Amino acid sequence: VSICNTDRTRIPEYGSVSLDLKQYSESDLDFCLATEKDFGQVQSLYNQEADYIPSVYHSWLRERNRMVILAKRQGQLIGLCSSHIVDDGQSAQMEDIKVAASERSKGTAQLMYKHVIELVRTKYPEVKKQSFVTYPKLNRGFCVLGKQSEISLHVPSINVPTLISEVISNMKKRGDECYEQIPLQPDDVRSIFLNRTVIDTLLPGGRVIQNAAVFKPLESNLDILLK
Repeated sequence: VSICNTDRTRIPEYGSVSLDLKQYSESDLDFCLATEKDFGQVQSLYNQEADYIPSVYHSWLRERNRMVILAKRQGQLIGLCSSHIVDDGQSAQMEDIKVAASERSKGTAQLMYKHVIELVRTKYPEVKKQSFVTYPKLNRGFCVLGKQSEISLHVPSINVPTLISEVISNMKKRGDECYEQIPLQPDDVRSIFLNRTVIDTLLPGGRVIQNAAVFKPLESNLDILLK
């Protein structure tokens, strides 16, 4: 995947669509801010796929400067999108666009993205940039901040420590470069990620890339790292 910046007024295309499928218009869908009551439908949206969204859904609703938008058709949830305002209010981070498998290739993602941009313009007029994650073949026309490979694993949480230990052990056996993890305290995070040398030499494009989020190393963004 690639992490990209685009001007806040641009609405990217989401690949090709099948012409034999009905394309939705704005009048076909209802958009609303997500609530706790929608969680059941959100779980169903991700039911057949390993994804982290259901596990962070409730905390997202409580986050400062974050909007979670739902797309519904005839009362049924068919899409979800999140936008997080970062960088001292200058950037909107698009962290997830999800469309139900049965509703894909009908323009739903494009309509959701358009709605989110309009909502950000209204609620956060100071925002100048939209950042989002996309696939390399859709990078054209955007400023690419960085590229990452992602592997999704679906395992019981109780097995995670063992899995990590096995991965580290195998890396050491192969002679791969491997460093022991060092837990950081809040003051350590602040001193490291606000250090100009670290920003200029270690951070790609002078930005922190964490999971599907990209943001500048600013005091106002440290709460993201400390979660």
